Amino acid sequence: MTTSPISATQPDENLYPYVMRVTGCRSMVLRTIFAGASDWSRATVHVDYKRTVGYGEPSTIEVVDVFELTEDSRFAAVTIIYDTVPVRTEFNNL
Repeated sequence: MTTSPISATQPDENLYPYVMRVTGCRSMVLRTIFAGASDWSRATVHVDYKRTVGYGEPSTIEVVDVFELTEDSRFAAVTIIYDTVPVRTEFNNL
């Protein structure tokens, strides 16, 4: 499961095909990786995510992804955190 400010909580098999369909020219610049000191079942990635939505102009958003990990270090869930104000209209215009 993935939780996103724009797409709410959805199964991965629904969310990621949608994201790939409506965005283009995707790239990320890694800022930081955080690992939980008190809870090793969580890790966080801080990135700058550049992409286009629909036929719009490229824009960059600052994103934090919080990964919940299984005991064997596989992804169990992802929570995506970012400010939706600058990008909400991009998705409303699809």
